[in-house]
Amino acid sequence: MVPYLRAANVKDGRLDLSDVKEMNFTPAEQVRFALRAGDVLITEGSGSLGAVGASAVWREEIDGNVCFQNTLLRLRPRPGVDPRFLAWWCRHAFADGVFASVATGANIFHISAERVRALPMSYVSRHQQHAIADYLDTETARIDALIAKPRSTDGLGVVSAS
Repeated sequence: MVPYLRAANVKDGRLDLSDVKEMNFTPAEQVRFALRAGDVLITEGSGSLGAVGASAVWREEIDGNVCFQNTLLRLRPRPGVDPRFLAWWCRHAFADGVFASVATGANIFHISAERVRALPMSYVSRHQQHAIADYLDTETARIDALIAKPRSTDGLGVVSAS
């Protein structure tokens, strides 16, 4: 039995590992579906166009061999591509509707690996990729910290951060 990730585990920008299932994978399937640090997982199907293409990065949060189910697409960064930059590009493609624009279906919408591979992506130098990912990581963490700050109200009912 091998733990595996499925579409229910992938949220926009994060993995929900509270309910990871296990199943038998043959040795060949374990090689084919194994995750490596930096792999970006994308939901390939949903009943809602707004949910197709949510993505998150695998960071080896679970020890040992972990696989993914075929309800997910796995993007593995090519040499010269910063995995964090690829992850941010995927989050952009999800939020901007790029993934939804290439989805097909009537009641259940799907994106295919071929359609995702065909999407244009501007390639910038590794240094620029790293700088962009650093900036987005820092600013997102700053915003998350502000959101998480305890809030209080003054006597007028106005909410202010503590």
